[in-house]
Amino acid sequence: MQPRQVREMFEKVLPREMIEQDVAELCVQERRRHLDPVNLVMSLVLAGGTPEAGRISEVMKEYCRNGGKRVVAGSYVRWFNDRLLAVMLRVVDRMKAYVHAMPLHLPGILAGRRDWRVVDSTTVRVPRELLDVYPGAGDYAALKVHKELSLGCENVVDYHITPARDQDGPHLVVDESRRGTGLIVDLGYVSHGLIRRAHEYDVHLVIRLKEGWKLFADSSAMTSDILDWNASEEVLLSLDGQPLHLPLREHVDIDVVMGPNRDIGARLVVIETPEGWASYLTTVPRDTHSAEEIGMLYRLRWGVELQNKLAKSCCQLDQITAKKEVSAQILVHAAMVSSMLANALAHLEHVDQGMTGNKGKRPIRPPVHAMSIWRSVRVHASDVVRLLMAPGQPDSAWTLAARNFMYDGQDPNWKRKPSPIDQVKGRVPSGRPWRSRGRRGG
Repeated sequence: MQPRQVREMFEKVLPREMIEQDVAELCVQERRRHLDPVNLVMSLVLAGGTPEAGRISEVMKEYCRNGGKRVVAGSYVRWFNDRLLAVMLRVVDRMKAYVHAMPLHLPGILAGRRDWRVVDSTTVRVPRELLDVYPGAGDYAALKVHKELSLGCENVVDYHITPARDQDGPHLVVDESRRGTGLIVDLGYVSHGLIRRAHEYDVHLVIRLKEGWKLFADSSAMTSDILDWNASEEVLLSLDGQPLHLPLREHVDIDVVMGPNRDIGARLVVIETPEGWASYLTTVPRDTHSAEEIGMLYRLRWGVELQNKLAKSCCQLDQITAKKEVSAQILVHAAMVSSMLANALAHLEHVDQGMTGNKGKRPIRPPVHAMSIWRSVRVHASDVVRLLMAPGQPDSAWTLAARNFMYDGQDPNWKRKPSPIDQVKGRVPSGRPWRSRGRRGG
């Protein structure tokens, strides 16, 4: 990654002058001698990565390390109010805008769509004092962060907060804005209506088969190799309602219908995975993606799980001890911006190597991981704040930071054990994006 790219990213997301304007407009600063709001906002975003991070006390430690004046606990707790939340929401908007503007890399089985998105949620326990605001699934308080991850730029492009008790399904909307995209979702969001809308808006959907669903196939249209497959009557029935009892031998890729009126169509793909046999439903055409490639597409859903791990283990999303709703929201947004910055830095490094568009590119350096990068950011956080507090620094002033982020973030095992997303994007020694046998290229 280039120093100029790193500088531009941080200055666009955390611009000192714009934060000062936000502070003035929103009347955040009441007594100037007691609060440096720009330092506070930067400390909120950069205070991840220690066992205490995510807690207001750790934010204030970071604030003081960056030159802020030490005050008694009661004073800085009062700074976490609706006005500071409004400032943080503007930081979130700038972070989202920056991510949306980044170039996408969609080679191999990802090509042909405007983008591929992964939707999932993660639950965060919060103090019991917030039980009325954020009821969990049991007798505890918890909130849920619904995330949408772009596989094109490998970053969160949108998220929102709800009580953990809320069902996931209503929080995924498939409409005209998703036309021409791909979508991979967890079972919590799956419904017959979701598949119907995917057809309506030309969305290439990949989901796991939901337990208890009945699918119907035309047994008379099955070829002899498909008739070697075994499916229980709870999964697959013939169109005349009779169960199909067939011995399992190899993967299956057939058209099925479902729903009360049997008017919702999809491909049923059953393949063997390291965890055993897995069943998928998809609207992806058979002439563009084989059964094995459908399975690999679903494996890319793991990217959102890595994002959850990044937000929790590196940015301490799961260390929310604030007892007021506004304080908890501020800390959630700070952790999410931190994780998005880490992902953006990783993508900058890959873009710098020419990994954009729909073609693979032989790596000139090992791929980088966001979690390793963010640990490096935490080590050099004071230097980053110092540079941000003096905007207009030349690119050369950011050289050391960019070099540290790049080298600290590199994956030493990239040749021996590439991740699924590295394989699909061609971040392997050959530079060729993964395809199933017989479909190499791209």
